[in-house]
Amino acid sequence: MEPLQNLFPEFDGVDKAAWLRNIAKDLKGRVPEELNWRVAGLEISPFAHAQDVPEKFAAIPGLNPAWQICAPVFIKGDDVEAGNRECLFLLNAGANALQCIFETVPHPERLRVLFSQINLEFISVHFYLPANRQEVNDFLLYLHQLILDKQLDPRLIKGSICSASAMEAPVDLIEKSLTEWASQSLPQFKICVLDENHFPNKEDNVPEALARLLVAANRYIARSVAEGVNPEAASAQIQFSLNIGLTYFIEIARIRALHLLWANLLDAYGLPPAPDSIHAFTDASSKAADPNSQLIRSTTQAMSAVFGGVDSLALNVFKDIENKNDLNQRRLAVNIQHLLQMEAYMDKVADPAAGSYYLETLTRQIAEKAWAHFQQSNAA
Repeated sequence: MEPLQNLFPEFDGVDKAAWLRNIAKDLKGRVPEELNWRVAGLEISPFAHAQDVPEKFAAIPGLNPAWQICAPVFIKGDDVEAGNRECLFLLNAGANALQCIFETVPHPERLRVLFSQINLEFISVHFYLPANRQEVNDFLLYLHQLILDKQLDPRLIKGSICSASAMEAPVDLIEKSLTEWASQSLPQFKICVLDENHFPNKEDNVPEALARLLVAANRYIARSVAEGVNPEAASAQIQFSLNIGLTYFIEIARIRALHLLWANLLDAYGLPPAPDSIHAFTDASSKAADPNSQLIRSTTQAMSAVFGGVDSLALNVFKDIENKNDLNQRRLAVNIQHLLQMEAYMDKVADPAAGSYYLETLTRQIAEKAWAHFQQSNAA
């Protein structure tokens, strides 16, 4: 196939320097750099050109366009019966993943009631628990026994477990015996969830935030390898959990950058490129009080998450805890993702942001800065 430059030979190509001279002329004495956007630890030029990116775009590894539609379920106290009704409602509404957020750690019988009439082989379940190390271990044993009792195949069970009360990455919650057990008993279930909410980022610095996630992932793999665990098995148990904000282009670029950073980390361990696992969610706390405005903002957040390449997405459209039982709002939150898949066909194209000079440049800028912070952290 001929290069794109040969499609329109009657038009002369214009290099970046010529564009910048015209921009400077229109600015009447001001320099183009004054228009740069300084946010989230980045200085971003609004003007990107083909000369800013490599001649051939490097493919972002691990991108799967068909993300899972995840719905949050808030289980208050011991009321697993209400939780079960909400799960069934949301699954019947079209969700194919659940994000179960518990106030207390569920015991085996409560877990059994929660998933009554639900086949866990056909969905993913992400658990958020106020749990310590022993409670995490016990919960996984409860879950595994429930799967066996329901005569399901543990190899088909997908999802993750996150200690919502942990102030640091849950790396230290996971012992060698649990790593080895999970890799054999629940091979598709992620037991090391690196939730960016566990890493304070007061400066709102995007590259540093990604570097912290990568440092935690590297610490888990390195510790597992030192204990005799296969690095490929350890890396397969890691899931990144991202809170999607309102800065549309930065959110797209930082997710794409995380894919590149993960590929670099695997390469450092001599591992072949492998799909990463990114679960994304939205936080309604920064949104407008009006429910319709929240839905609109959730839609743009969902689009940035999908364009970036997440594996599952949960939209939280509730600003106040009192509104979390509003099933109509929950249905609308699920429908947002249905619209993106069934009408906009956003699940049909892998990496739709590829080829955009602006987003390619922004992705590379974030990835390079994050990798530099990662190397500095490891050298310290």
